[in-house]
Amino acid sequence: MKTLIVYATKQGTTKMVAEKLKAKLSGEVELVDLNISRPHNLMEYDNIILGGSIYIGKIQKQMKSFVEDNLSLLMNKKICVYICGAEKNETLEKELTEAFPEALLNKTLFKGAVGNAIDFSKLNIFNRMIAKKVMGVTQSYTNIDENKIDEIAITMIK
Repeated sequence: MKTLIVYATKQGTTKMVAEKLKAKLSGEVELVDLNISRPHNLMEYDNIILGGSIYIGKIQKQMKSFVEDNLSLLMNKKICVYICGAEKNETLEKELTEAFPEALLNKTLFKGAVGNAIDFSKLNIFNRMIAKKVMGVTQSYTNIDENKIDEIAITMIK
C-alpha cells in the first residue's frame, strides 16, 4: 500500500506533522512539499493525505491549486485532510470547509485541525508583531495534538 502526504507549509509546522504521520504509517510513504515540487503520478498511490496551514483565514495557494487541478483523481482515493492553525476549533472548522471543496471533504475519512506551533526564530518582523499583538504570544511554543495525528494514521491503516 502506497501513501502520499502532500503538504504546504509556511513556518514548518505542517511539515512536522507530515513527518510524524510518515513515521506512524506502514508501507511506502512519500512526502511532497508543494512549496518545492508537485507529485508526479497520483494514480500510483492508494492513500493521500493533504495538509496545509491556515494564515489569516486562508490555506496556501499551492494547496488550493493542487486540489483544484487534481480533484477528479483525489475523489477516487482514500483521503485524509488536516490543517494547522492557531484559531479556536469553531473558526478552524469554518476555515477547513473554505479551504477544500465540499465534495472532497464529504469523501474524506478524516478532516480536522491538528494544532499549531510558533517558532519565533523563523518569523519575520511582521509575523512576530502579529503573534505578539493579535495572538498574545511572546515566545516559541508547540501545541500539536498527537491524538489527532494518531487518529489520521489509524484511519489510513484501516
